Amino acid sequence: MEKNISNCCKPVKKFSERKGFFWGIVYGLMPHTFCIFFVLCSVVGATTGSIFLKRFFVIPHFFQILVGLSLFFATLSASIYLRRTGNFSLVGAKRKWSYLTILFITTICVNLFFYYIVFPLAANVNSGPKIAQPASPEVTIENGVQVVRMTQTGRGYQPNVVTVKVDMPVKWIITGTNTGFCTAFIVSKQSNINRDLVLGENVLEFTPKKIGKINFSCAMNMYKGYFNVVE
Repeated sequence: MEKNISNCCKPVKKFSERKGFFWGIVYGLMPHTFCIFFVLCSVVGATTGSIFLKRFFVIPHFFQILVGLSLFFATLSASIYLRRTGNFSLVGAKRKWSYLTILFITTICVNLFFYYIVFPLAANVNSGPKIAQPASPEVTIENGVQVVRMTQTGRGYQPNVVTVKVDMPVKWIITGTNTGFCTAFIVSKQSNINRDLVLGENVLEFTPKKIGKINFSCAMNMYKGYFNVVE
């Protein structure tokens, strides 16, 4: 009799695991529907829609907020599930560890999938011909300051690789040409830069303190580049 009861319970556990996987995907995707719509607007050239949506991307730590929302929805769902099944306690949570683990791991994986795969790939699906970018443009020196000129477009930053010298101030001039894309917000954590770009010249300043790379990207991490810092 005990053997039969044990066997009949196994499908229930498998169903619970599948359910956790399903809801993990749902709650991982839910906050990103906004981002998906933005990418679609950018790809099809719906400038008005992307200009409106871009305003949200200037919010500091926007992607982290989306991850937090995903985990909030997952936690809320898990609480409802545990209460409905009579397991709303520490002991009950341990009993349902399989469902909860799958739910949260799937939620996190969906977010990472969007951040590291979907958004970077979307950067290569934009309309318009690709423009060759020089590996290291000429950097002018004016009054002891390295002046770097760059152009922002809907397809990224041109050029997106620049060689500069260490311990010498950099005046980074970005000419904005299209504010309807995520490239109109530039981020460089190493230089402490979070800037909303406007049409025309945008001046940013920093001083590279060590040899290596200083990365920068758009708000969605789709379009990237870096400064190659040398002696």
